[in-house]
Amino acid sequence: MKTLLTKLTLLVLLIASCQTPEIESFDLENYTEEKLINSQNYYTFSNQILSAIANSVFDQPAPHTFRDVEAVKIVYKTENYDGEEVVTSGVLLLPEIQGSLPLLSFHHGELMETSKAPSESITGSKDLTYAALIASTGLAVLVPDYIGYGNSSLHWHPFEHKATLAKNSYDMYLASKEYMTQQKIKTNSELYLTGFSEGGIATLALQRFLEEQIKINVTKTIVGNGAFEKVIWAKQLLSGPQNPEKIRYFARMVHSYNIIYPELDRPWNYYFNDAFMDLESNIDYLMELPQMVDHPEILFTQLFIKGILDESDTTFLKVLMENQIEGWPAQASIYFFRGSEDKICNSTQTHLAAQAIENKGGTVKQKILIGEDHKSMIAPFVERVLKQIHYD
Repeated sequence: MKTLLTKLTLLVLLIASCQTPEIESFDLENYTEEKLINSQNYYTFSNQILSAIANSVFDQPAPHTFRDVEAVKIVYKTENYDGEEVVTSGVLLLPEIQGSLPLLSFHHGELMETSKAPSESITGSKDLTYAALIASTGLAVLVPDYIGYGNSSLHWHPFEHKATLAKNSYDMYLASKEYMTQQKIKTNSELYLTGFSEGGIATLALQRFLEEQIKINVTKTIVGNGAFEKVIWAKQLLSGPQNPEKIRYFARMVHSYNIIYPELDRPWNYYFNDAFMDLESNIDYLMELPQMVDHPEILFTQLFIKGILDESDTTFLKVLMENQIEGWPAQASIYFFRGSEDKICNSTQTHLAAQAIENKGGTVKQKILIGEDHKSMIAPFVERVLKQIHYD
């Protein structure tokens, strides 16, 4: 385990490495591809700094050759949950290396602030730093912001909505391929997927979407803890005292699904007690729920809790099932990593999702990261991602 001081040191190193970005507009006058709108080269990650960061946060010295990485902001078209066209953004990370590049789609976890989106904050986005570490070892890495962040920040984020996350990520893939074709950057047939927390949902949803609907082969998928089995997860959450972060996470999910699904569209006082009615008009208020909200009945109504626990609220349970990870005969191998001390998306969630896919004929492997919780597991998880790509 690395100390907090070490992690603060790496942030200082990253900030110190910032270079004044050279802005380049991408001329699309004669470009007719479907998704890409424009691009902007706006930052270079130094190989020396990335190497120093890797050796600071990884448990073992990184055996990789690190290269400079160019960060390109990609602005592209995608679709929201209701089919509305939305202009959103992401970051394409390109290592300075000769030859064709494998691709990796990197899906970040829940963001508490829009300013922390990968395309909005170089030094404030740990996700982008970790993605740059992976890119520095020789991969083109695609990092979608998701709708609600970056260029689409005027929209609210359809939190934990599986179909939208998959579509946003796929359209980022298409827009990035368009950019690389335009710039004559060669890629090979390797395509890796990775993500954790909400990004774990995005990763697995994207793999299934690519395999079943688009017929694109995925090379390997590596995921970390997520709320994969949502019905079981919700029942556990509503059964007694919980980590306040877990309660807030579920409240954000409830808020999202109530807007997305017309069959729900319920008054807020069906879900939330009177003291929390501000949730209806101010989603930011949800991010600031006090730590004292450590019992579900403080926030949620008894009617809503009862409907989930006794399974009488079949409509909401159906929505949860639609957004959990169900088993399918996955063609690419999936490696699941779970933190043993995760109190938000406990390791049982990851185990059940892996088991469901394996039961349908998919190839899965599971690894427990001993002593790691939902936040502390990110660095060791990224370390395992690199090992899975380069050495396993």
